[in-house]
Amino acid sequence: MHEAREDVNPHRASHQTNWRFALATKKNTSDSRNRVCERCGGLFDARPWNTGRYCTRKCMIQTPAQRFWAKVEKGDSCWMWRGNTHPVNGYGSYGVDGTRTALAHRYSYELAHGPIPKGLHVCHHCDVRDCVNPAHLFLGTAADNQADKVAKGRQLKGSDAGMAVLTDADVLAIRASSDIQRVIAARYGISRPNVSLIRSRKTWSHL
Repeated sequence: MHEAREDVNPHRASHQTNWRFALATKKNTSDSRNRVCERCGGLFDARPWNTGRYCTRKCMIQTPAQRFWAKVEKGDSCWMWRGNTHPVNGYGSYGVDGTRTALAHRYSYELAHGPIPKGLHVCHHCDVRDCVNPAHLFLGTAADNQADKVAKGRQLKGSDAGMAVLTDADVLAIRASSDIQRVIAARYGISRPNVSLIRSRKTWSHL
């Protein structure tokens, strides 16, 4: 018979020692629940391998709505969007998921009231473009939105409009000129029908 030999492999002995140390450490710290989860407020173990901000994976993963509201600064009246803004219209812009980007105020309305019917706009009672407070938002058609802008004095007029070619002085000069429409149109780089509309005050009627 062969005598049993003691295993003196130094690598195996080191592994066993490390495993016993880890087990003892886990046992000694299992009651050390001194961290607060940032999501649910519950306490969780502050062990070397669990020093994160959340107690579980469920708390760690946020829904699109949770990520959205984390970018909102809620005031007494308006709730201001602090995320990205659309490069063209200046409204808040939010990446809902990997395939969809929505205007922030429209997404806020969807969260509060459900899907927005096709063709309708989400308008602001408060006229604050960055506001996403659902209580300040209402649905309307394009005509409703335009009428709301005019009623509140937000419709750009004359040379203040971004696409305006003429200045107020140009319009007054066109109306005062006795030249024929073709000559005036060539002088200012506009069409003859535009000259007629200006002279009849169907456009630039605020002057």
